[in-house]
Amino acid sequence: RVSNNILESGFDARVGFVSINHSMEMSDSDSDDEKNAATVRVMSPETPPFLDAPNPFLNLEASLISLDMGTSSMMQSSVIDTEFPDLASFLIARACRSTRLANFFHWYVSVECQEDKDLDAKKKYECIRQKFMDDLKNSSKPRWRKRYTMLCNQEVLVEELVQLMNTILNSKDDRIKRMERLQSMIKEKKSLVKFKQPIRLPVDPYIQVTGLIAEDTSLFKSALMPAKFSFRTVSG
Repeated sequence: RVSNNILESGFDARVGFVSINHSMEMSDSDSDDEKNAATVRVMSPETPPFLDAPNPFLNLEASLISLDMGTSSMMQSSVIDTEFPDLASFLIARACRSTRLANFFHWYVSVECQEDKDLDAKKKYECIRQKFMDDLKNSSKPRWRKRYTMLCNQEVLVEELVQLMNTILNSKDDRIKRMERLQSMIKEKKSLVKFKQPIRLPVDPYIQVTGLIAEDTSLFKSALMPAKFSFRTVSG
C-alpha cells in the first residue's frame, strides 16, 4: 500500500515478497525498446508485460525441461546475436532490454531454482539465471550493467530480510515479543534503516525505496507468522 510516501509490503521468509497493491501512473521509461515501453503502459500492472499475448512464463517450465543446456547454442554465444533457438533464449534477450522484464524474469527463475524439483530441472533453471546475469554484467551497454546492479541490490535486501525472519521464527517468544525484537533488530542494523542507494522493490520495480521503517514492522497472527515491512520511498 502506498500512502503518505510510505510503502507497505507483505513478506514471507520462505518465498520472499508475497503481495503488494498500489495505484500510480506507470511507464517503463528505462526500457531499451520504445515500442515495448508503449505496450507496457496499456497492460495490466498485475501481469508481467512481456508480449501482447498471454504471459510466456506460463510455458517456460515445459520449454526449459526439454532444453538440452549442454548443447544449446544459447550457452555458447550471446543470445542477443542469435536467432533465439528456444523460448529461454528469447526471454533472456527480451529481459535484458527492459528494467521491468529483467526484474520479474530474474525473480521468477530464482524462485524456480529453489523449488522442490528434480535436480536436472533445477540445474537448467540455474543455467538460465546465470546466463541472464552474465549477459547483463558483461554488456557494453550502461543500462544493462545498471540492471545487473539493481538485481544484485535486491538479492542483498531479500537475503537480509530472510535472515531476520529466520532469527525471529526460531525464537520461542510470543508474537508480541517477537515483533518487538524484530523492530529492535532493524533499528540496530543501519544498513536496513537507510540504504546506501535506492533499491527497486522486487514486487514492483517502478517503486524505489530508501530504507525500512522499523516501528511499522509487524507480524501477523498466523501459524507461519508472516511479517509486514514498511519502506520509505525516494520521495520521503
